[in-house]
Amino acid sequence: MEEEFVETYCSIVIENAKYIVGWVSVMLSSWKRWVEKATTDSGGVSMSLTDLLEVKLSSNSLTGVLSLEIGDMKVLKILNLSSNQLLGDIPITIGGLIDLTDLSLAVNQLEGSIPESFSALLSLDILDLSYNNLSGRIPKCLEALLYLKYLNVSFNNLRGKIPTGGPFVHFWPTSFISNDAFCGEPRLQVPPCEEDSPHKKKG
Repeated sequence: MEEEFVETYCSIVIENAKYIVGWVSVMLSSWKRWVEKATTDSGGVSMSLTDLLEVKLSSNSLTGVLSLEIGDMKVLKILNLSSNQLLGDIPITIGGLIDLTDLSLAVNQLEGSIPESFSALLSLDILDLSYNNLSGRIPKCLEALLYLKYLNVSFNNLRGKIPTGGPFVHFWPTSFISNDAFCGEPRLQVPPCEEDSPHKKKG
């Protein structure tokens, strides 16, 4: 584990450690215990989960579901849990991490829809949800993420109209390939949406 302390802030970085296996539903409790020990060892400098700036746990063997408590890390800027074996829905509480700039949950087994609460992540620069089992539509409210430069939702089970406003004007077809039934603008190499077709409008 690599710990970086800047004032009372810290990072948790564990990457490519294939031997690490754990249930993510209890990981926050483990982090709390680690933080309490670090607080004691540092001579009483106050630290908590709310002080975490970066959590990088990619390419491990983490299993289980993401806890709602993940939303407690209010100053978090980078959350990378890619290339693990995470299950279940994406917690809507992630939408409360308003300082987040980089979010990667790619290459897991996450299900359910993309939370509309993500529209509150106004500082987000990178969003990678590729290679999961997500379903439903891309929330149109994500057009509000004006700083989003990289989006990847490929290789899921998403469907419906791909948003066209805000940052979506800059994204390429590779951001959306291998999903169930996307529709939208021709430049995205998907069929036109039925509600946008001339025949539908005439009817």
